Amino acid sequence: MTLTVKTLALGMLALALGGVAACAPEKPATPTYAKDVGPILDAHCNRCHGGPDGGFLGEPNPTTQHPTPQLCHLDSVDSAKTCAPLIVLDINQGKGSLPMPPAPATKLNDWEIDVIESWAKNPM
Repeated sequence: MTLTVKTLALGMLALALGGVAACAPEKPATPTYAKDVGPILDAHCNRCHGGPDGGFLGEPNPTTQHPTPQLCHLDSVDSAKTCAPLIVLDINQGKGSLPMPPAPATKLNDWEIDVIESWAKNPM
């Protein structure tokens, strides 16, 4: 068998991709705000929805379950619990006309969305 640069490069790429997949964290069975959700919101949402002024969640849309925007402070566990359904609504509707989070914040990945959706079913 003759190794070529192309064969070697493809093999290295396969190893690298396999290593990345193996390092993906497992979704927690029972996510908590403090350990799992808070850090995600800090990274993606609290620039606008944290602090003393908070921010509104829930795009006014009569076809949604929560058509009225609500003031939420996502850096507060109690407010985040109250706003959990709106958080899920906004991150899922954000794929449409009002992207959440807006640039320059990075978009939530599938793992982060899964963790938030799981937590929102039973906010702790």
